Amino acid sequence: MPLPGAVFAGTPATDLKNTSDTWYTLEGLDPLGKRQGLIQATFDLYAAHMYKITDGAAQETYGSTQFAWLYGSLMMSPATWKVLGNSFIMTPLVIDFTNPLIAGQLPEGFPDELRTRLLVNAEDFNGLPQKRMELIGTGDTPGLLDLVDNAVVISGDIHATFVTDHLDGVYEFTPPAISSGTSAELVMRFILADPILGQIPGIENIIANYGQLLWLSAMDPAVSPSNIVYQNTWAHGYAIADVTADAFTVTIQEISSDEIGTSYYDDPDALDDLFNPVMFTIRDGVLAPGP
Repeated sequence: MPLPGAVFAGTPATDLKNTSDTWYTLEGLDPLGKRQGLIQATFDLYAAHMYKITDGAAQETYGSTQFAWLYGSLMMSPATWKVLGNSFIMTPLVIDFTNPLIAGQLPEGFPDELRTRLLVNAEDFNGLPQKRMELIGTGDTPGLLDLVDNAVVISGDIHATFVTDHLDGVYEFTPPAISSGTSAELVMRFILADPILGQIPGIENIIANYGQLLWLSAMDPAVSPSNIVYQNTWAHGYAIADVTADAFTVTIQEISSDEIGTSYYDDPDALDDLFNPVMFTIRDGVLAPGP
């Protein structure tokens, strides 16, 4: 059932008859099954409705058996650090164009219908809001990871760097893309190719600050209880975790996306000056920059 008041600015998904698709039950928002550029309020209402009438099955991305194993393993583990690896992120990907700090910077010709909260991507835990609550809570209500000490989430598949504080001692690290396009580059490419969005005055300057828009938007508890501590949506790179009994240190090595097409096989030492290290450490339940 198409819902009124939604903006769909994404790529059509797979055939809606494919019920094995994780997001199948959320695709009634649009006959094409688009999953990017959704009005957050509309999408969240639909997601909550589907979650309720299916007793959570609509968002059971792990499967009931695996989630029961995960719950038991985390609750019973004697390990100092409980690390959850996800192929997609929990970090909020919402741009709030009603935020005064953002709205005041928009060009005069920016469409009124886009002056709302847009969910950038529903192909991760942003498209599974109730399941995300089960895992990281809401700020007032604890999730599974809030119930254990030293919970860390390692995620990916978003082509960008994020370090996120999910509160109550739960932190998430998302390393950048290695070789494919960065998140901001992909957004820029898509928007500029769109016959409507590409004509918005000043749209390139808006997208150039894509990561900052996500960061500013997440600062509002009404948008998300989580806080984006660090972001870089334009860099490539990788991350290394150095873990001891006392500290969990992640060093993210970032390199400009301009270098991705250059081969350094004949001069690998030249890479040393091109990478920029960004380090964060969790110690005694607190995340801080540096070692």
